[in-house]
Amino acid sequence: MKRYFFLLISLFYLTTASANEASQDFSPTVLVVDKNNSSYDKIISDLLSLQKSLIVSPSQIPESFIQTGFLLVPMTPQYVASLIEKKEGQIICIYLDQTLLGYIILTIATEFEELYQDAITGLFETTLNLSNVHDWLSDPAVGYIEQIAVRPGYSRIGIGSRLIQIGKTIKPHGLISDVFIYPVKNNPSLNFFFSQNFTSPGILYQYPGANANFPYEHRTQVFFWYGS
Repeated sequence: MKRYFFLLISLFYLTTASANEASQDFSPTVLVVDKNNSSYDKIISDLLSLQKSLIVSPSQIPESFIQTGFLLVPMTPQYVASLIEKKEGQIICIYLDQTLLGYIILTIATEFEELYQDAITGLFETTLNLSNVHDWLSDPAVGYIEQIAVRPGYSRIGIGSRLIQIGKTIKPHGLISDVFIYPVKNNPSLNFFFSQNFTSPGILYQYPGANANFPYEHRTQVFFWYGS
């Protein structure tokens, strides 16, 4: 697998104003961090702080999040570090000065494959054709988007799209993601992946007790980008 070190990449100006921000030009910096960079603790801390601002309860979602998207499951520093160290994880970050505006956590595709392997044992059910995607998921140039997030107030100005573009460069043979559709439906995230030329081949179902991270029944819509 091609290894990516800590990179500084100039980002094109983002000039489209969001509904919550006055029209302005941005000149952010992109960082790509993997296990070869020993000082990623600060990145993880910033990531979890941004993540916390987007976590909602399935029973009560603020109107602003209904319009722009949200997260349901918080991560711990140990979990994010384990993705980097054990799952060949990479964090793509967009910073403006010292402020983290958005990020993607990428891992090897077999991290996603573990979910549908649970489907075989009965912990999950899925409408995916598992035999058709197994070889593709085993390709190290295919990645799983563990999570993508954009800071509140900075949505719809191209940050998410830029993160996906970089992710496609790092994982040129394909990307996989999944979005909650039950107990709540994350419509902004669903629409976003369709806008990024992802297709949806199926749904994953999980039931209470199958995984301690998800104590309630949930369903996610799976998205594939099959590469360039």
